[in-house]
Amino acid sequence: MKIQAYSGLYVDEKMYLIREADEILMIDSVRNADAEAYLENIQPKKIWIALTHEHIDHIYGVNFYKERYLCQVICSEPCAERIESSSKNLAKYREIIFGEKHADAIKTDYFCTADRTFEKEYVWNWKQHILEFMEMPGHSPGSVCIVMDRQAIFSGDTVLKDIETVTRLPGSSRQLFREVTIPRLKKFSPDTMTYPGHGDAGRLGEFCELVKYN
Repeated sequence: MKIQAYSGLYVDEKMYLIREADEILMIDSVRNADAEAYLENIQPKKIWIALTHEHIDHIYGVNFYKERYLCQVICSEPCAERIESSSKNLAKYREIIFGEKHADAIKTDYFCTADRTFEKEYVWNWKQHILEFMEMPGHSPGSVCIVMDRQAIFSGDTVLKDIETVTRLPGSSRQLFREVTIPRLKKFSPDTMTYPGHGDAGRLGEFCELVKYN
């Protein structure tokens, strides 16, 4: 399984692409020239966009790709509800989050929609892979980790390698993060490869919050 990582326009927000035959699995959705050239070259029959959470820096590519390819967006129900609101997905506050640099690339009224939603947990068989979507509260109401074949975790902003998880945004909860999410993550081997929403990939046990709560 080849996982291709691409950085977006703002704060090293990550998008991951996995290709199987004529389909692409896209984990979070950002703009990146190399990714766009790659997709233009291979012309996938379908793109599945799986969202780790609802914040604008992880969803601003959704409408771009939907306009060009056959896409379906999969996310939790809280995430689906919040990506439809520019205040809840934080697009309305783009300059506060990103500063003035590149902020005009995102409209303050940006929103997108989901095609498939689930409550709390969801298991999906895609090609020969098993993907488990697991609710991970703390960073946002719609946050999940996406576990692929029990070998890789796409963590979004639930845990980052070198930065503490942000739990001071609207809808965040440090208490839920500490009492619910950390115990859930500790059930995985610390050697599980983890691909975060910002920064570098690494072993789960190396990530900042797992070290702190170990």
